[in-house]
Amino acid sequence: MNKKYTYKTHLPKVNLPELESGKKKGVVFSREQLEILASGKISRVFGHFFEKQDHYERQVRMPTPPFLLADRVMALEGEPGSLSKGSITTETDVKEEAWYLHDRHMPTGIMIESGQADLLLASWLGIDFINQDKRVYRLLGCELCFHGPLAEVGDTLRYEIYVDHFTQCGDVSLMFFHYDCYVKDVLRVSVREGQAGFFNEQELRESKGVLWSPDQSEFSKTPRLDTPPCVSVYRNFNYRQIMAFAERKAYACFGRGFEYAATHQMSPTIQNNQLLLLHDIPCFDPAGGPLKRGYLRAIQHISKNDWFFKGHFKNDPCMPGTLMIEIGIQALSFYLAALGFTLNKDGWRFEPIKDYKILVRCRGQCLPSSQEVTYEIFVDEIIAEPKPTIFANLLVTVDGVRAFHARRFGLELVPDVPLTRRMHLLVNDPHSAADDGKNFIFDQNAMLSATWGNVNKAFGSYMDTVSPTRKIPRLPGPPYFFMSRVTHLTETIGSMKVGSKLIAEYDVPPEAWYFNDHDTRTMPLCVLMEVGLQPCGWLSTYVGCSTQTDKDIYFRNLDGNATEHQIITPSTKKLVTQVELKNISMLGELILLNFNVVVLANEKKVLTMETSFGYFTLNDFLKKIGLKPTEEELKYYQEIGNQYIELSNESDKFFKNSLRLPRKKILMFDRVTGIWKNLNKASLCYLRAVKIIDPNEWFFKSHFYQDPVQPGSLGCQALINLLKFYCIEENIAKDIQRPIFEPLMLEKILIWTYRGQVIPINNQVTILVEVLSVQSSLNSIEITARGSFWVDGLCIYRLERIGLRIVPEI
Repeated sequence: MNKKYTYKTHLPKVNLPELESGKKKGVVFSREQLEILASGKISRVFGHFFEKQDHYERQVRMPTPPFLLADRVMALEGEPGSLSKGSITTETDVKEEAWYLHDRHMPTGIMIESGQADLLLASWLGIDFINQDKRVYRLLGCELCFHGPLAEVGDTLRYEIYVDHFTQCGDVSLMFFHYDCYVKDVLRVSVREGQAGFFNEQELRESKGVLWSPDQSEFSKTPRLDTPPCVSVYRNFNYRQIMAFAERKAYACFGRGFEYAATHQMSPTIQNNQLLLLHDIPCFDPAGGPLKRGYLRAIQHISKNDWFFKGHFKNDPCMPGTLMIEIGIQALSFYLAALGFTLNKDGWRFEPIKDYKILVRCRGQCLPSSQEVTYEIFVDEIIAEPKPTIFANLLVTVDGVRAFHARRFGLELVPDVPLTRRMHLLVNDPHSAADDGKNFIFDQNAMLSATWGNVNKAFGSYMDTVSPTRKIPRLPGPPYFFMSRVTHLTETIGSMKVGSKLIAEYDVPPEAWYFNDHDTRTMPLCVLMEVGLQPCGWLSTYVGCSTQTDKDIYFRNLDGNATEHQIITPSTKKLVTQVELKNISMLGELILLNFNVVVLANEKKVLTMETSFGYFTLNDFLKKIGLKPTEEELKYYQEIGNQYIELSNESDKFFKNSLRLPRKKILMFDRVTGIWKNLNKASLCYLRAVKIIDPNEWFFKSHFYQDPVQPGSLGCQALINLLKFYCIEENIAKDIQRPIFEPLMLEKILIWTYRGQVIPINNQVTILVEVLSVQSSLNSIEITARGSFWVDGLCIYRLERIGLRIVPEI
């Protein structure tokens, strides 16, 4: 920015000796020199002319680390000691290891504070020749405006800072300034009408504070006050709850109604590092404030040992005003979240509203001797869509003095995805992969992007038109993510063509969690099913199903049959899945698809499968159709329990012998509540088990991002596990030496039907298994059964045939 400003100074004239130059270009001061200017002798950097102020205990300085945020000075213009106009250009690098980072971004207050070199410029222009240890710098106010997103890791911020003029108000010196902040020559932040004063202790002590009252302030005449999605049941919050919110545990913080927040991958939140300075929220009132539009009051308790006093400033400790802004933003963020606006915004972030001017006034200070800082939010407007937004007056009071006020501060939630904050998961995939014909490679990083990332990073430019706020089907995320890359495609992306085929690969980790959790060191059925099913979901998006509507859509497995041909152990290096899209049926917004699937290991068949899926809208799920239960199913679902066998304690009987149940993630029920034997010739036994639904379940976080639902494959696994329980309970393998279960009876078909789902707000699932036969041979026992899976009284899954085999351990 080359515009020049000319103002006359009204300060007493300072007689200057001749200096070599008042203008420096290039890298003027290094980080090491800035640290000297912040805490050492000014003359070591500025030169001999400034030796006259070296003995002053208090000088106008930039903060010391960690609040010294400028990394270098790139340009300096202005006559030293002239107390006239001048300019300075600084740079700040946003590094991976930066102490202040939140979600890989620079927080708002820190980004404002990084334009701190007006202090250095004031010193260069000679303000301490006037102050002479008797006066200190305090910000009085400015007009802030963010023009782009918060800076992120890898950015370098360039601040062009201008002192426009100095003047006197009685004995108080005043400085007027402005600055612009750029990232890659694009304007990100502007500060106008910046004002700072230089005060003595008495003047600071006698400040009357900001002259602002909520009762006499102007609010919007016709505000937008959209209905919140879900208001927290609590009206005050302690530090433990605030910390829970900061740790992305919104359900633990806000309570009933926030169950979906427990499933978030990256719940919008505030800092949980040293910048978390909200200690107590004694009042949260969505109908509070002078106009009943909403009110929040938060408390920060002050200690003389607080970290921010140590560096801001040397021999003049006071809390940065920009830190008050940052804590105020935390309070605004908390308020929006307490109204439920983050529930449907997994992965999003809080940011100031763009191109919106905020008037800030400062008339007080927080010192080590202060006791308490109060942050009050007086809501003006609440906007739900397209991005949740709050406008509010922010008032900060220090021990009864109104120290800071921001008029109608605007904060919004902005779209983002979890993978942008998990960049360490992205790797260089050494294996070859297919592409979209435009050099976009469907490698491991693309697969991971299909779980938690931006969809155009998963499928290339074809998905550029998909709104970042829209929900589309995703692959499950780790640890239920079993697709490493796509190596072959027969059709172009978006073709919606029956007959489309793909070949996908899954690299099998020898120490995968499921080998450890399974009852043998083999791949459990639920995982093997997913190895076959997940490429079907990926192919459905690739052919274009997700772009047939602009609405949010959801992908569900409906029916299928599968036959396992061989057992997968940790020695298997890779599974190859071949998928063919056999049919597409469209009825309005409903899309039905059929697939044939073959999974191979070392070119030998592991699993063959036929399966169908559907694309649904949210309204389709609200119908809750379910499956019609048989009379016997209904009877044993409703029957009073005759057992209570707790399995969460992993007792020796069921978990320590060679014939044992799976553990942890794979078990999928808590206890057995019914065993009914000797029923009739057709049935040997009925068993019932239950699982209490916890919104924090691991599979909700994994399956799927923005669409948490229990995988149907885990429902199938639960039914198989209950059949395994029967075998152990009845000791049917007593004549086999070191018996073990096969994951599924090999070469026997498994048939399933799904007509419902388990979601975080459900209470309990019930598993029913009907044992049909037990047949023994020389070295094995074969057990057949059928079963059903229920949620809160609704039958949603049915397995018509379950086959299990017990064999000796080899």
